[in-house]
Amino acid sequence: MTTPDTRIGSAIAAATCTLLGTTVPATRGTASTNFPLVDAGDPLGYPLLFSQKSRLTVPAFQTAPTFPLTALSSQSIFVFDENIRIPYTDSWAVGLQRSIGRDMAVEVRYIGNVNKDPWASENWNVVNYRESGLLGANGVDSTPNQFALAQANLRANLAAGNGGTFAYTGAPGTTPLPLFLAAFSATPIAGASNTANYSSTQFTNTTWITALDPFNPNPQSIATNLWTGNNGVWKANAVDSGIYPSNLFVMNPAVNQAQVTRNQGSSKYNSLQLDVRRRFSQGLAIQGSYTYARGTAFQNNDLHLPLQQRRATTIPHALKMLWTWDLPVGRGRRFGTNLNSWMDGVLGGWQFSGSGRVQVPVFRLANTVLVGMSQKEAQELFKQVRVDVSPTGAVTAWNMPKDVVDNTVLAYSTSAATPGYFTQGTPTGRYFAPASHPAGFNGAGDPGCVALFPNDCAPDMFFYGNWFGEFDFKFLKKFKLPGRATFEFDVEVFNALKATNFANQLTVPANTLANTFRINGQDSNARTGQLVWRVTW
Repeated sequence: MTTPDTRIGSAIAAATCTLLGTTVPATRGTASTNFPLVDAGDPLGYPLLFSQKSRLTVPAFQTAPTFPLTALSSQSIFVFDENIRIPYTDSWAVGLQRSIGRDMAVEVRYIGNVNKDPWASENWNVVNYRESGLLGANGVDSTPNQFALAQANLRANLAAGNGGTFAYTGAPGTTPLPLFLAAFSATPIAGASNTANYSSTQFTNTTWITALDPFNPNPQSIATNLWTGNNGVWKANAVDSGIYPSNLFVMNPAVNQAQVTRNQGSSKYNSLQLDVRRRFSQGLAIQGSYTYARGTAFQNNDLHLPLQQRRATTIPHALKMLWTWDLPVGRGRRFGTNLNSWMDGVLGGWQFSGSGRVQVPVFRLANTVLVGMSQKEAQELFKQVRVDVSPTGAVTAWNMPKDVVDNTVLAYSTSAATPGYFTQGTPTGRYFAPASHPAGFNGAGDPGCVALFPNDCAPDMFFYGNWFGEFDFKFLKKFKLPGRATFEFDVEVFNALKATNFANQLTVPANTLANTFRINGQDSNARTGQLVWRVTW
């Protein structure tokens, strides 16, 4: 608790009282909502002089907590795990260096580190889509996995000619959905088997239908909508009315957020590096390095699940270099030692230096499968950048051939309310497709799969992009001036080789051409240069 402000004067003095994590205003001033500087019954009133310290009053703010502390829905709870530990990193480095002649050395070294016990804020009020009855039993009604049942209801109703609805209609293959019914119309669980109760228009709403798409299942959004959507009406129907418990969807329903900071996860990095160095000798210095690196990181997908270890998209191959070369022309150098002063001023004393970077990026696709081609074939296609020019002159660049792009868009253009699932046509040939799919989609024995997180239905796929390369050059010339002064002239050129390095080389497949394997820009700027003059003395 901070001490209230006792500065003297007629201006407002601001202070705060911090009590158990909350802040209580203790502003002193003449406003009706402020704590007064002097007592209201003081006959002298204002002004309050510096010499009259005895007339100061002590603000009557709360100095002790009042128990019990009542939580409000607008408040948040932030807690540190009582067993939290300080994060740390274990690092290893070992190298072998060998000289090559008098001026060069080569070194091979291994560098690795493991970051342990990093702090992470875990949301203990994440909306529960598992034990709430969507993907598992909730202990209240007898109908587990109502998300899968709603998907089945939708397909059965389409087959029966009832249209795009996931309501329980009594049609073969449809099942009661007590959780949805309670939220939409406050119907008790006992009434879930009565088809007449499923009259809500929500059962045909596209928001719910889209989330039921087996190629892009989203029970998380359904749970969030049931808890917070429709201005709280659905929550009030199902929870506040007493049909389901108040903590059905969140663990701490009395507050808005419940964040717990604790040690969670780790990351690893390993690299093999090769360095070649040439000290500045005979006017030449060079340093180059090659790095091969791999990394992994743990990802917290959901409060209910253990951490998932995934390979990181660390740049696997990188070559970097620096050099400085005093050109061997001019007075005191190998060639042109006897040049006259004018010729030496033009041709002699130049220095050429620069830096370069060449590396290959790696990209990751999650929950995606290949159809009609192997990953090796897809990798070869990925590196063949395709440029299209429309009749209007618009230029677009792509990572994949047109047939792969077009059919991938078709494969991702699905709707749970469409009889054949595909809304723009059935894909054929070679393409990328969602790993998540309904049972029996790829054959009678296919059990189907629900992909909510990476690697749920298919392992991550990694693709190497085209090599990125960029070089900057610098030409420097020095002139001796009378006395100890020197005039220096630099010509600096950036991206000197006019490299074209495309950005976003692998976009996630989607149901639009604008977002499927389309290259949206460059990582390299145009070749630019600058002239620099410098005088030193």
